[in-house]
Formats: sequence, C-alpha cells, structure tokens
Amino acid sequence: MLADLEQSKAVARETRRPELLDAGGVLLQVSGTSLNRYPFRLEHQHGLLGLTTSAALPTVQVQPRAAFLHAVGVEAALSWWRDLVELLLGAVEWKVSRLDVYMDSQGWLLSSEDRAAFVARSAQTVMYENDAEMQTLMFGSAKSPVKARIYDKTAEIAKKGTDWWPSVWGDAYRPGTRVLRVEFQVGRQVLKECGIDKPEQALEHAPELWGYLTEKWLSCRIPTEDETRSRWPVAAEWQQVQQASLRGGAVGLDRVRAGAVAGDLRRIMPALRGYVARAAPCWERRTSNRR
Repeated sequence: MLADLEQSKAVARETRRPELLDAGGVLLQVSGTSLNRYPFRLEHQHGLLGLTTSAALPTVQVQPRAAFLHAVGVEAALSWWRDLVELLLGAVEWKVSRLDVYMDSQGWLLSSEDRAAFVARSAQTVMYENDAEMQTLMFGSAKSPVKARIYDKTAEIAKKGTDWWPSVWGDAYRPGTRVLRVEFQVGRQVLKECGIDKPEQALEHAPELWGYLTEKWLSCRIPTEDETRSRWPVAAEWQQVQQASLRGGAVGLDRVRAGAVAGDLRRIMPALRGYVARAAPCWERRTSNRR
C-alpha cells in the first residue's frame, strides 16, 4: 500500500490533480500535498485522512467533516471511519487528539460592550467586529490547551454556503434571528487529565467536560462593584449555555447534501447573474453584426 500511496502522491503533485484510490469500494482522493505533519493526505466527502510511517506520530489521523457528523450522527460516523481505516491498515488503537464541543443560542443579544462581562481562565481575548457589531469573541491563543470562540454562526453560514444547518436546528430555529455559537476546542493534554483517551470516552464524558468548560473555564456574568469578578452573578443567557445537553441527532445525508447544494447555488448566483449581464450586450453586438 505504501508504494501505491507514494506513486499516487507523485502523480497528483505532477498533474496538480488528486489521484483516486479504491479502498474496498470507497474512493479516496490522494492529494499531492500533506495533511499537517502527515505526508499522505487522503480526502473524501466525509472527511480527511492523514497517514505516516513516522514513529514520532500516530500512524493515522482522521478529521471527520461536520456535515457527515450531523448527517449520520457521531456514533455512525466513528463506525464508518473505523471500518475504512481498519480495511486499509488492519486493527488500530484509536485515541482522541482533540475534542470540539459547542452549543448554538438564538436570541442572545450579545454586543461588543459585553466583552468585559466574560470571566475566563485565559488571559488572551480577541474580538472581531463588522460595522461595530460583534462577530467573533476568542479566548486563548493558538497554542492554548483549551480555546473558546463565540461567533455569529448565521453570518458564517451565509459566507460558506452551509445551508443545511437549519435542518440540524429543527423547529426551534427562527429564520432571520442571529444564531451565536459557543464553541470550545480541547487538546489532548486536557482530555487526558479529564480521563478522556478514546472516542467512546469522549462521547461518554462530553457533558461533564461541558460543565467544567462553561462553569470553571469561561462564563458570562453580570458586572457588580465586587472586585472579585468570579463572584459576579452568572448571566441568564450563560445559564442556558451551561444547561446545553450536547445531544445532537442525525438529520440524514440527503437533507445535508440538499442544503449544501442550495448554499453553493446561493453563493454563486450573484456572480452568474453578473456574467450573464455582461455577456448579454456582447451577444447582442455579435448577432447584430451578422445581420
């Protein structure tokens, strides 16, 4: 298999087009580039797969796509990737290198002025605005073992074309009202300290981890005259964040794909209209010259 990967990567690099690799009926695209520190990058609509022969790294790294996770559910996604990797490599011992947990809140009128209301374990806070409106609030640096983001998910959907998200939110979603995402990214060091090593443990202990992250690591509070900020009352909106169940259901691949197609069309239609508008006068000139 190593020889096939090396040959496919060489061809992909030369032609600047991915090479197809048939893995038991699953077609993977072998890229001419690497995946972070992994020299072999294999792509599928369900996610990314990195492979290496280095003893300094785990042999394989899997990065499932969010669309696949929400389409079939986390357990089914893990099973699909486990079957694929073990078909390629044989028995594999799986470990969690990073865990992202989040909840989405609609109706939370968070503004730039509320930045001072947050109490965080991280000393670094960065805020991004758009027309004086808060778009993203980040806690922690790139190398922090724990990082948090609060950002406008509806704005991201409009930009990326991931129009399948309302299917995930279901009937609770109110079109036209901003959705804010509270998201934590937890590295392996902290996961091990919390007793999380394998994917199954991550699923089992995710609610407990969420409790720690939203109660001890980060919180939004109501400022008072008390100089000890951790004694400020917890804001009602943050209490809702703390109570998130983290139970995400599967919405189906067809609904996710339909939303993705709709999002792609929505993003490219303005450009297509521009092309048609510019092409029409040219076409009229060409046809009039032929008369």
